[in-house]
Amino acid sequence: MKDTDAEHYTVPAGRLKYAKRWSLPLRCTAKLNFLLPLIEPLDPWAWTVLCRAWCPYARGERIPSWAFLLFYAHAVKWPPCQQRWLAQWGPAVTGPVTGRRMGPVTGRRIVEELLALALWSDAKAAGADWQDMHNGMGVGTTAVNTGLVATLRELGMVRSIKPDEAAPEDATILTLGRGGIRYVVKDIVDCEAAMANCADAVTFSAATDVSWPAADDTSLRRFANGLLALATRIRSHRSQAGGDAKPVGLHGGISKEHEYQCKHFVRYFLKTAEEMDPGGCQPSIDRLTMRNLAVWLPDENQHIEPINDLTGAAARRLFGITPLMISCWACFLHACTEEYLRRILKAQESELWPRVLAWQTERAHWPDDWNAYDWSAWPPTPAELLPVLQGSFKKRPRSAQKPVLRARRRLAAARTVL
Repeated sequence: MKDTDAEHYTVPAGRLKYAKRWSLPLRCTAKLNFLLPLIEPLDPWAWTVLCRAWCPYARGERIPSWAFLLFYAHAVKWPPCQQRWLAQWGPAVTGPVTGRRMGPVTGRRIVEELLALALWSDAKAAGADWQDMHNGMGVGTTAVNTGLVATLRELGMVRSIKPDEAAPEDATILTLGRGGIRYVVKDIVDCEAAMANCADAVTFSAATDVSWPAADDTSLRRFANGLLALATRIRSHRSQAGGDAKPVGLHGGISKEHEYQCKHFVRYFLKTAEEMDPGGCQPSIDRLTMRNLAVWLPDENQHIEPINDLTGAAARRLFGITPLMISCWACFLHACTEEYLRRILKAQESELWPRVLAWQTERAHWPDDWNAYDWSAWPPTPAELLPVLQGSFKKRPRSAQKPVLRARRRLAAARTVL
């Protein structure tokens, strides 16, 4: 292998050389451009299914006020829970953005549906292996601050039980999440603060006028700014049931330095718009600079700072993927050791394909009905692409339980496929 192999990479535009200012995670994002779209996590994909069901894309059309339920779908994060969230509320439309069928959206009903979702998840997870799902989602800020457990906890709807603590009599006890932690679930009458918080979110949404982009830069900015303002307002809001009660509210949005979850929600919408209307949204995204786009994209570690002055079009050409996802993949790769990243840069394509091919083969056999999906299956992360995986992570995320054994099992499956 030539030394220059670690200095060049290939994208649809041709063979290019890494810029000197690019960090290792940024270089690896460019190197892996041909694989990354094939291993995107399933939670944004599941969210997109809901988005298309509840507010079909139509240029310039106002997004219906009830579509803010997508905000809670993003908050609960876990794909099977997003799937169930859609089933609990039912289809919102019968065609165009009219013909609402889901019934009234109130703060009390949102809390009721979240409690029902928790009970369903407890029963469902008891009979299915969701550990791979939790491990796959267990890297980065979103893993800590979103998810069904985080949402219920932040709204004051559950409290954890210590390992040596006896469960209260006659209480509803659930076992949720990657660690098998037990939680006491409050009765609906004790969730006054949560209901108040969700009721205010309904009010905020009704007062927000957001429309799908209309194939021009101004409408794209208005679309993204409106969604960011709504998400920030909901996540920064706190509610109390009484004077001495602890205020409840979702994590994030309190300050400009703490908008990760809000921007993460906006990226979901932007990426969905780009995919559903590439001829309308992509040109607007491509004309903006990465600095402009960074206003709406989560990037707390400033991975894309070296390319801030590039246009979206230039970034798309240099990285071979949508500019909306560059910071996401750089964040994933930032969790890997320097040694592992340098191995990525020197690796041949044939070394990187096996796990991806195994995953694509596995997913090809999934049924058309997403209600029959096996959510225990999860795409490989960038840290699982190379055979030698021991110590790939800088520090193991709290959610990464037995990641090496999991990766070895998948690599064995990859060799069987090949």
